[in-house]
Amino acid sequence: MIKKQILFSLLLGSAAMSFPVMAQTSQNTNTEPSALQKRFKSHIVYLASEELGGRVPMTAGDTLTVEYIKKQFSEIPGVELLGKDGLQEFAFAGLREFIPDSTYMRLNGKKLKQGKDFQVSPYFQSGKLDGDILYAGELQKINTDSIQAEGKILLIDATTSPELPYEDLLKEMGKKAEKVKASGIIWVTPELNYPETDKVLNRRLALIQVSPKVAEQLKNGVKADIKVRIEHGDRKKTKSNNVVARIKAEGNLNPNNDVVIIGAHHDHIGQQITKKDTVYLYGADDNASGVATLIEMARYFAARRDQLKKDIVLVAFGAEERGLQGSRYFAENPLVPAETIKAMFNFDMTGRLTAKTLHIRGVGTFAEAFPTLAAAPNVNWLNLNLIMSGTEPTDYASFYRKGIPTLSFSSGRSKDFHSHTDLESKINYPGMEMIFDYVTPVISRYVFEPGRMTFIQQ
Repeated sequence: MIKKQILFSLLLGSAAMSFPVMAQTSQNTNTEPSALQKRFKSHIVYLASEELGGRVPMTAGDTLTVEYIKKQFSEIPGVELLGKDGLQEFAFAGLREFIPDSTYMRLNGKKLKQGKDFQVSPYFQSGKLDGDILYAGELQKINTDSIQAEGKILLIDATTSPELPYEDLLKEMGKKAEKVKASGIIWVTPELNYPETDKVLNRRLALIQVSPKVAEQLKNGVKADIKVRIEHGDRKKTKSNNVVARIKAEGNLNPNNDVVIIGAHHDHIGQQITKKDTVYLYGADDNASGVATLIEMARYFAARRDQLKKDIVLVAFGAEERGLQGSRYFAENPLVPAETIKAMFNFDMTGRLTAKTLHIRGVGTFAEAFPTLAAAPNVNWLNLNLIMSGTEPTDYASFYRKGIPTLSFSSGRSKDFHSHTDLESKINYPGMEMIFDYVTPVISRYVFEPGRMTFIQQ
């Protein structure tokens, strides 16, 4: 074993800092996949298969996913299922519906007909569209570096846009409008659609669709008065399940019944429908890799349960992609007394380690974070990108909001994020094992010792 000097990359907002940390490294020239890597692969091959269809809530794939995870937990000695045979069902987010009395569009004071002249988008935020209207041209030709649109409403022509899936088209418009600090979007389209959805793709901007005829009037300087109000209704509420299990410490070693949560979300986003085809989004990295890590964490700690000083509750969360629904529900309705939960560790995308960089969110949520991470053996010489925030868009945020110290581990977002190219064949299994080897001592410090994590409110 040779001592080497490694680098922590510390991200504070958008500023980066660096400082050296001593760690031990080892040489391993064996290219044969380890037993752990083979188990990772077995989990991900199934979870990212076409049979599971992208693991979207209320589908057969969602059911098969939770049954698989439940089976994996139940077959590990020392792991007991909680809830109703390992499941915690929850419902959320009925369809997004506009409120008629609070949704309108007027041109020069004349009220237009919804569905004929204009239509709102359930994927965007409610609000009043204020400001001058700026015609930005065709979507694919907009150069956000050359237009001055701050505080203005962007009029975007998407009638000739390339063959993008519907939701991707909306996301692209939202990104361009946000980059130029627009106050809203008017989308020119010959088809005024109001699809059924419970998802929100953009929480900052309101969007109105208009016919080409209305768009011509807007280009000519007609004064517009626009208001949108959209809310989740009660129709078609979505159901999903958290999968919950526990590794119980011996009573005399854990007299206060303290608990540490280890979690990962099991859902993904299903399919994308284009005008030409339907493609599955397999979600191998996002987040079959995190679930595989969670299952193997359960195996690791269950084999050492006689050393535990705290119970470990394992949770595979449903509907993370729908706005952290499963973790939010569990944090509001834990299957153990809320006051006994002392920490939460989360895994979201651990399968695409690049440049040996492990991203760790939540470092600013507890006082002991820096010494804990610095002291953990780093045998693979990982670079640690430490992110202070406790409110990044993954499941650890649900626990931070309940005053619980938390860390979330990730190999980072790849170019295949939320794409049909997020495939099992691209998973970096040796990288997953490197992450596992670094994180297990971090968690061990709090489950094998009576130590506390002191919460910091950000």
